[in-house]
Amino acid sequence: MKVVDAIAEAIIAERLDMAFCVPDEVTIHIGQALRERGVRVVRGRHEQNVVAMADGYARATGMPAVCAVGHGPALAQTGTGMMTAARRRSPVLVLVPQGEETRGAVKELDARRLAEGVGARYVCMRGASWVAEDLHEAFRLVRLRQGPVVLAVPQVSGIEAELRGPWRYEPAIDLLLRPAAPDPQCDAIDEVAGLLAWARRTVIVAGRGAVLSGAREEIVELAERTGALLATSLQGRELFRGHPRNIGMIGAYGTETAVELLTEADCILAVGVALNAYQTGGGTLAANARVIQIDSDPSRIGEIARVDGAIVADARLAVRALNRALEQAELPPSGVWASDALPDRVASASRPALGSPPAEPDASGRLPMTPILRGLETILPPERMVIVDAGDFVLYTIDEISVPDPGSWVWTADFGSIGLGLGVGLGTALARPDRHCVLFAGDGGFMMNVQELETAVRERIPLTMVVLDDCAYRPEVRFMEALGKPGDVGLFDEVDFAAVARAFGIPAVTVRTLEDLDAVADLLAGRDGPVLIDAKVSGLETHRSFASYEPGTLIPAAKGRRAVGADLSPAR
Repeated sequence: MKVVDAIAEAIIAERLDMAFCVPDEVTIHIGQALRERGVRVVRGRHEQNVVAMADGYARATGMPAVCAVGHGPALAQTGTGMMTAARRRSPVLVLVPQGEETRGAVKELDARRLAEGVGARYVCMRGASWVAEDLHEAFRLVRLRQGPVVLAVPQVSGIEAELRGPWRYEPAIDLLLRPAAPDPQCDAIDEVAGLLAWARRTVIVAGRGAVLSGAREEIVELAERTGALLATSLQGRELFRGHPRNIGMIGAYGTETAVELLTEADCILAVGVALNAYQTGGGTLAANARVIQIDSDPSRIGEIARVDGAIVADARLAVRALNRALEQAELPPSGVWASDALPDRVASASRPALGSPPAEPDASGRLPMTPILRGLETILPPERMVIVDAGDFVLYTIDEISVPDPGSWVWTADFGSIGLGLGVGLGTALARPDRHCVLFAGDGGFMMNVQELETAVRERIPLTMVVLDDCAYRPEVRFMEALGKPGDVGLFDEVDFAAVARAFGIPAVTVRTLEDLDAVADLLAGRDGPVLIDAKVSGLETHRSFASYEPGTLIPAAKGRRAVGADLSPAR
């Protein structure tokens, strides 16, 4: 057996049936070996995008995803995609040929330094005698969510070499079907349970860690036991949909009422939440509250924001242990959130006060983004996966486009980069053909990767692409205008994205008026593969989050953030 065949056999042994690839003189061998064994090999047009596709596939399935790119410049082009996957800890394995050893070679690149510099792990295959061991180690790291992992495979002569000795591969999946979750520490549980019993205005904030651990029922039980309010981060959105204590999202994308309720809290229990600037709105989460963080990774406790206590454990196990401790103590619910006004405040907090958006075109004949998105909300099938690129449009999309559950919301701005949405969206659509997958992107990010439209057509990937085109890098224009300077450098000419899509063979419609949404409904009704909606929108609409906008910041400050007096301190 050759080394390339062993690589393919290991991927199959790990129960993976899809891989992503940009062919070069080595990766084409890997792709062919996988195809001969029945693995679907999706070929992209740009290295960053195949990493993003693998990332999207991994996010949507929770399983590892494999991609293969060339060495040197090809690997260098994956940097932003790998950094984004690293921030998410996506289980992505990136196969890359070992670099040229000749000093001064055209494609010379220190692959280890690049990989580790963007937060990935690096494993180098040591030769034909160690193939099974090195493949196992790479997949072990991936399955432990230490990823992405860059696995450097031999060049052509090495990959075509015969193995030395018999081939026997032990799949990492057999050892790590589900990595053991840390058990909560007894002392920490007792301490936090005592604080929850003491507190009178608790807010439980759940994030992606809570979603992944399946902790919803335990968190709801804890809220009902302690009288706490329920909230989520952006990546936990809709986890508590319909619950009477749900105040929706916190931070930059939350409502003014949600922020006000947080400022009145005396205890914040953050379950699987990083407490980053998106979640705190760029400020203090709750100035007068004691903050307790639950995370299975000790390195993330207090990493970004100050906390007063912590439990290092799986979210579900930790909250279950807190419920048990409070039950054994036979303490009555201690919360004092209840008041005649609270139901109305909670209802207001869990949804933006949107009002009636303007539906008149601006001087350029373009509609505001809000009415177009509201129209799409009613047209798109409810069982959807929503993927968002990064940009100004995200604020409006969060307000107007719903998802059925947290797992249906795919965020691509973990590294704050625009342009990854299309790649992640293609990977998501390949992973979830049972859902209507729809990408929302701005014109700036979409133009960075428009070549992947050919991939969407060739692979018949059922992705609905919505380009919200305001002909600008709008946040940057806003920065300049807020400083009293012209933003012309951030403005661009209009692109006919619908015509571009049709040139690639993708059905498309242009939306300039609300009446054009009828054509969108017809387009989606006949969808068989990728489709594109070219929405020409005004950039003059002001989102509610920018009422207290500070020039030079990337994250809009939440309104209503204020210090709260000592009268909110709980009785002991």
